[in-house]
Amino acid sequence: MNEKFKYLSKNLKKVFDVGEINKITKYIKFIKRKGNITAEDFLIFNIFYGDNLCKSSLSLLASKYYLLFDTPISKQALDKRFNEYSVEFMKEIFNKMMYSKNTTLKNLESTLNLHFDRVIINDSTSFILPEEFKDDFPGSGGVSSSSAIKIQLQYKLLSGSFMRMDIFKGIKHDAEYLNIMEKDTENKDLKLADLGYFKIDYLRLIDDNGSSFISKVKCNTALYIKNPTPEINTNGDIKKSSEYIKIDILELAKPLAQGETIELKDIYIGSKKELKSRLIVTKLTEENKAKREINHKENIRKKRGTLNPQKIGFNSINAYITNVPIQVLEPTQVHELYTLRWQIEIMFKVWKSIFKINQVKKVKIERFKCFLYGRLIALLLSSSIVFTAKNIIIENENKEISEIKDQNY
Repeated sequence: MNEKFKYLSKNLKKVFDVGEINKITKYIKFIKRKGNITAEDFLIFNIFYGDNLCKSSLSLLASKYYLLFDTPISKQALDKRFNEYSVEFMKEIFNKMMYSKNTTLKNLESTLNLHFDRVIINDSTSFILPEEFKDDFPGSGGVSSSSAIKIQLQYKLLSGSFMRMDIFKGIKHDAEYLNIMEKDTENKDLKLADLGYFKIDYLRLIDDNGSSFISKVKCNTALYIKNPTPEINTNGDIKKSSEYIKIDILELAKPLAQGETIELKDIYIGSKKELKSRLIVTKLTEENKAKREINHKENIRKKRGTLNPQKIGFNSINAYITNVPIQVLEPTQVHELYTLRWQIEIMFKVWKSIFKINQVKKVKIERFKCFLYGRLIALLLSSSIVFTAKNIIIENENKEISEIKDQNY
């Protein structure tokens, strides 16, 4: 067996060790006395047979449980097993596997960039839940979204491993997750986050920690360059109001041909000008611009917002800021690296199209939470196997495999 699979197998055995499961069971008080349902059977049922947990009736699930484990159980007894203790049990197993997976795959990263120890993508996915869940998972309002859930993910791009995953109410904005993201920042990290996480104080903290970032620029972000010919006061000091010149990104992009890129170094970000970075602007083709405009108008329609002229103008360009030196990444490489975020978007599609994580009907809230953690554990298992296999195939055969096709089992 390949060494990578040996590492993976060893650590998965630790997570699913019966003795370890029983320890967690006693600690969580999931099973207080011996009965028909064992902790390991309940875990296996939720992970490997949990795709219908929130769609099938309790009678059908009880029959399925009997067929799988030769354990007769009534629908009432099974329903009672979905309680606060079973939720904590599933959550603890999930957290333990997250820890195990990160420490394992960290030793398997074979394509690390010379300049970064970790390349991290932050993103989130959300989906609507039955209205009955709104007390636990309130949505953004309105009949169709009165209940929703948001899953925040930190993902190591080069190894395909999850750093952490957190579950929030649907009303939580991505920017509220920045405090957790800050704690996970280490020296020699490179962070790729979309505009939902754009906050100047956060980018400055990354820079102060000796880490790196690539971020798109919000259309209303104030950007400045030093004035080469500032006004001088009578005492010889530079006149404060003339020290910097504000940049208009759309004006910069006007003379560019389609597909052409321009870079400005030593750009100061925000009104306080506390963060210095590179600015890279590319003018899109008319075809890409048209696609952006269609998506923009569709989002406005869904959210019942109003068209903003500045945002409309940004549909014609890609604008990035980064503190990565040009000696490390050329302007075109900055764009190429940032667009690798599509991998996490594919992963979210897998979650919903294959693992059916968003297909939930009205059930007991504890049953839904057990379903959710069971699906997430199954996702961790799947990604561990797929990305380990992917690394082996790349190394041995120089071929790329598709995450969606290879997780569709």
